[in-house]
Amino acid sequence: MAHTLVAVFNSIWLLIMLKYANKFMLWLMPPLQEEKPFGPIYISESLLDTPEIALAQTRKEIVRESEIALEMFREAITVISENNIRLCESLCLKDVRLDTLHNAVVPYLTKLGQGTLDDDQSKEQTSLLYVTSQIEEIGDIVDKNLMPLARKRIENNLRFSKEGWNDIVSLHGRVLNMLEKLVDAFRNNDKELAQLVANSKIAIGAYESELRKKHIARLNSGLVETLETSSIHLDIIDQFKRINSHIVSVAYIILGEI
Repeated sequence: MAHTLVAVFNSIWLLIMLKYANKFMLWLMPPLQEEKPFGPIYISESLLDTPEIALAQTRKEIVRESEIALEMFREAITVISENNIRLCESLCLKDVRLDTLHNAVVPYLTKLGQGTLDDDQSKEQTSLLYVTSQIEEIGDIVDKNLMPLARKRIENNLRFSKEGWNDIVSLHGRVLNMLEKLVDAFRNNDKELAQLVANSKIAIGAYESELRKKHIARLNSGLVETLETSSIHLDIIDQFKRINSHIVSVAYIILGEI
């Protein structure tokens, strides 16, 4: 009888302790919340009847796009310099996110345009369609043009000459600086900053031409690294110039010149 009572008491005590132990473990290690799929967070169908708010919210989504494009271009030089395949794959995933936002924004703005907009709202709707397309193009250039060049260099174990690599880094830095300014200009509708970005087109174009001439001079001198990496080198600086063209296009949109 005594043994039975002890067993019952132990069982009750164990159940009580398990209850509190379970609560303690949940406090110590709370269950992971299911991660929501990436997508737009500002635009909503319910806002289409209030165009002013819908346009402001759409602008926020495009700012998110531009921030992703900025991250991608900033990290592209690291992929090239460090032969970082993992980062290369990460950039490709970021482009998927950028495309996700772009593919949500375009039909949303199209629906908005089918409603009743005043002249200013119609102009804003058109401008935002231009901007999201230009930003998406920047992401595509990084993902579909620069990253294959980086992989080609890695797979073939190619090395740029010191002078050639310095030229690539220098041009990247100039274009990156303009992209950073553009994101700020678009976020804050800063026309003065947008004008500064727009004015960079001639200077960047002239600098890119100068770098091509320097590259040809190294080719003519017979520098081995330059010979081996010539096509990749020229393609990379060409992609940088293309990106700057899209940057300048957005700057003109902010200025109301497109």
